[in-house]
Amino acid sequence: MIYKNASILEKIKSFTESIYLDIIGVIIVLGGSLYLGFHHTVKPLHLIGWTIENYPLGIQSVIGVTMSMMATRLVTRRNNLGNFISLFTTISACMVDYMFGNKAAILTYPVSFLGNYYAYHLWSKQTEIIPKGIDSGFFFNFLLGFTISIFLNYIGFTQFLTGNVSNWPLFITSVIIAGLTFSGQFNTAKRYKENWFTWQIYNIIKFIQNIQMGNIAQLLKYTFYFFNAMLGWITWTYIKALKAKEAENNLSN
Repeated sequence: MIYKNASILEKIKSFTESIYLDIIGVIIVLGGSLYLGFHHTVKPLHLIGWTIENYPLGIQSVIGVTMSMMATRLVTRRNNLGNFISLFTTISACMVDYMFGNKAAILTYPVSFLGNYYAYHLWSKQTEIIPKGIDSGFFFNFLLGFTISIFLNYIGFTQFLTGNVSNWPLFITSVIIAGLTFSGQFNTAKRYKENWFTWQIYNIIKFIQNIQMGNIAQLLKYTFYFFNAMLGWITWTYIKALKAKEAENNLSN
C-alpha cells in the first residue's frame, strides 16, 4: 500500500531529513525571538547565596531553544547526536523553566536528563536507527512516565510537601507535560514510530504552558515542533515499511 504513494513519500522524507528544514526552524525560533525582543528579558537569579539582579534569561532561553530545536531535528533524522545535545539543553531548559515559575523543574528535569541519556545509550548500540511499530512496552512507558511525573510535580508544587498546590492550572499542565516528556523519551529510546503522536500532544500542551509563563522563545519552538512531529511520523512510518520490505526480499533470495 505504501508503495502506491512512494514518490510523494520520498519527497516528504527528503524534505524532512534536509538541512532546509533545519534552516527554517532556526529562522522561526531565533529570528522570531529576536524580532519580538525576547532576548531582552531579564530576571533576578538567586543561587546558593549568590544573586544577579538582571540575569539575561532571555538570551539563555533563545540560545537554549535554538540548540534544542537542532537536537530534535537530528533525532528526526535518526542521528544520535541529537540525543547527545539534548543532555545539555535539558540543563538549560530546567533553569529557564524554574525561573519562569515552574518550581517542580528542579525535580522533573533530572529525570528528563536520564531519559535523554537512555535514548543516547540505546541508539549508540544500533548500527542503523530503524523505527519499529507499537507494542506493550509503549504503553508501559506511558504508565511509568506519568507515575513519576505526578509524584515529582506534587512534591515540587507543595514546596517539598510543606504546603498546598497554589497554582492548580500550572500544576496540572506540568504533570501532563512531564508525563509526556518521560514516556516520550523512553519511547524515543525504543524507536517507536507512533511516539511522534506523543510529541504532537506534548507540543500543544507545552505551547499552552509557555503562554501561562510568558516564554515567547518556547512558543515559537513548539509551533515548529508541531509540524516537525507530523513530518517525523510520516517519514519514520515510510522508513519502517522500506526496511520491512528489504528484509522480506532478503529472506526470499
